[in-house]
Amino acid sequence: MTSMASGGYTHDALYYQSEDELLAAAVPFLRSGLDDGQDAMVVCADSTNALLTEALDGDPGISTMSQEEVFRRTPGAIAMYQQMMERNRAEGGTGMRLVGQVDFGASPAEWAEWARFDAVLNRALAPYPMWNLCMYDTRQLPSEVLEWANLSHPNLVTAGARQANPAYLEPTEFMRRSAPTQPDPLTAATPVLEVHGLTDLRSLRQQLRVALSASSLSPETLADFVVVVSEVATNALVHGKSPVDVRLWSTPNRSLCIVTDRGSGFDDLFAGYAAAREDLAGGGMGLWLARQLCDHLHAEQTADGFTVSLSVRA
Repeated sequence: MTSMASGGYTHDALYYQSEDELLAAAVPFLRSGLDDGQDAMVVCADSTNALLTEALDGDPGISTMSQEEVFRRTPGAIAMYQQMMERNRAEGGTGMRLVGQVDFGASPAEWAEWARFDAVLNRALAPYPMWNLCMYDTRQLPSEVLEWANLSHPNLVTAGARQANPAYLEPTEFMRRSAPTQPDPLTAATPVLEVHGLTDLRSLRQQLRVALSASSLSPETLADFVVVVSEVATNALVHGKSPVDVRLWSTPNRSLCIVTDRGSGFDDLFAGYAAAREDLAGGGMGLWLARQLCDHLHAEQTADGFTVSLSVRA
């Protein structure tokens, strides 16, 4: 693997079944980048970071970051990748080789969200000379994760051979195909809070705090979730069409809030995944901040109107 798209982003998926297969692909990939004067970054589980660092004889040109540092939520991870490349550019670098190993979580919703992360990278990193090798352990990962990976990576690496991926979907098509198609299971129950014809945001925030107090959310997560719902509700009042309704479901493990207005909303599948501007103090950052502070956010046009669903885990 020695060629990268000229001046832009290159994105490969490596499927492996043993440490030997991992090393056989990742070590020469990273070493070739170092030999070309590029930065080299490894963002994997701690054990994999250590394995690759040792295989490269502790080369000081190799930088590592843990999964916990990078893969907390998708917008933060995208921003971190962009910041790596902005730093590379500012320091006069010629590009970066990155070996990544996403922590996909335990639920199908998490698998799909991190699959969307890979699809968004193809667009968000397009201007940057990064070659990203994503690693998939076929012994451990669910088949759904591997199926998503096969649709979000333009190139595949198996048994040391690299080839174009005929199943690859362009980011927009991938985002449409991966969007939720079924109602959230929590909505089968009666909401713990319903506000119809919202007019008072301060009252809404207080009602949310009271309704969520019985959940297992940490104080920080609860406060963040109230901020996120308030931000989305504000957008619905300002940019949508009244009436605005808010419904909340909450269990010990997870909380879900759905905000609906009667407007047409927007049809930007990538909204909120990448920061709209460097100055986060400016306007227009609400969806990006919302995705940063909750586990899942999905916006769609429904029979009831434009609907934004937000959820967090305890």
